[in-house]
Amino acid sequence: MSWHRAFSLMLTASTLLFLQTCMDKGVDPPPPKDMRKLTWRVDTLYTPGAQTILTDVWGSSSKNVIALGWMSGRHIVYRYNGSEWKVEPIPAPDPPFDALDPRSVTGFGADDIILVGGELGLREGVAIDTAYVIRYNGTRWIKMGLPQGRGLFSVSSISSGEIWAGGRDVVLHWNGVQWKQVQVPLYPQGMQFLSIVALASNDVYMNGFRNDVVQPLDTTAYFLYHYNGTSWSIVDSVIQTVSSPFRSFGSQLRRINNSLFSANSGLWKRQGNGWITIRERDVFRVAGTNEKNMITIDSGGKVYHYDGIDWYQFKQLENPDAELRGIWTDGNEVFIVGFIQGGLRGIIWHGK
Repeated sequence: MSWHRAFSLMLTASTLLFLQTCMDKGVDPPPPKDMRKLTWRVDTLYTPGAQTILTDVWGSSSKNVIALGWMSGRHIVYRYNGSEWKVEPIPAPDPPFDALDPRSVTGFGADDIILVGGELGLREGVAIDTAYVIRYNGTRWIKMGLPQGRGLFSVSSISSGEIWAGGRDVVLHWNGVQWKQVQVPLYPQGMQFLSIVALASNDVYMNGFRNDVVQPLDTTAYFLYHYNGTSWSIVDSVIQTVSSPFRSFGSQLRRINNSLFSANSGLWKRQGNGWITIRERDVFRVAGTNEKNMITIDSGGKVYHYDGIDWYQFKQLENPDAELRGIWTDGNEVFIVGFIQGGLRGIIWHGK
């Protein structure tokens, strides 16, 4: 063998060994972010002389975040582009409706976002409402055709071709082609579907709220609905009275790491056919990436981080005049929306 060939073989072997070593070693992923060391800033959104109340928030990323709510009795939708918030132009209501009530937002990316709510109006002096759904296609918001039904409160999805929305005595399903009204068990008093979470195409949950004013004792009832891929049924309930305020789950449902959580006056996780209590107080809304990395909000502007062991409060955010309504996080940044009582200015806490 000539020395040229021997040298070439040695070089080839060395190169392969080097490449194999690099491939085996790989690149270590960055360590998880310490959410308790977030730097917070607050944006105040309002128009002089107007009320601004923000109620929900969702993002495809920290540079594409949608916040929605009310401004002096009319709708307001903002988009954050990574540096500033701007008002989004959305389709107006159709007569006889003259106002919008945006309630919930979700999506599948920056160019595919779903927003649901209601159109409001008067007919012969009586308040009326109907469902309202718009979809952003990357260029503009388009109003989607709907069957008859009243205003919507919540929306959740499996994919862009399977979306669920719940409202006042109405549940709608998008099958990729059209929206259809779905039959669910209802009581004569009616039901408000405040929160809905789709875990899979055959595993969808809704929280139904019914408020009965029965003198001399008022009762509040929450019903947990479940869809098994074929039909809806009621699988759990909470009946509250003044003398029996106990709750086994909350009115607000949330999907975290494909598990079902509920919040409102506490925090619970669905396990099997029951619930595990994580916290019995100080939780109004929850969001997170897993059970050991959750951000919660409560009354008085209180915000906490839960790491699976203890609760850490972000003291700098606490404000007794603040009411926080919505929360979204990607595990690196956090957006919390609400408003300041009295002046009614919309606020958005941004932690990163």
